Amino acid sequence: MLIHQVDNYIGQMARVMRSGAHCWNTYLILDEVALGLIDKLDGTKRWYMPYSIDGGRVQDLANPESQIALYEGKSAKFTKTTRLTGFWNVPCSD
Repeated sequence: MLIHQVDNYIGQMARVMRSGAHCWNTYLILDEVALGLIDKLDGTKRWYMPYSIDGGRVQDLANPESQIALYEGKSAKFTKTTRLTGFWNVPCSD
């Protein structure tokens, strides 16, 4: 899934979930520590993502949805624009 599609995807999950329901989403999130480490990787490592795009980084520009990492601020924006109220185990609220 491309980064610009994640916002809609999460919004649709929030739309169809019952009040009080829980949802499990996982993201590869890039914070300051991860960005420092990922820049040191070479092309032989699984998490090598040399290409910066709007909202994150990808491993392959020809097939960007194959592996995407979101910048920390971008992933936080998704929960603010939907009724999903947390990253890990916080129930939805109306």
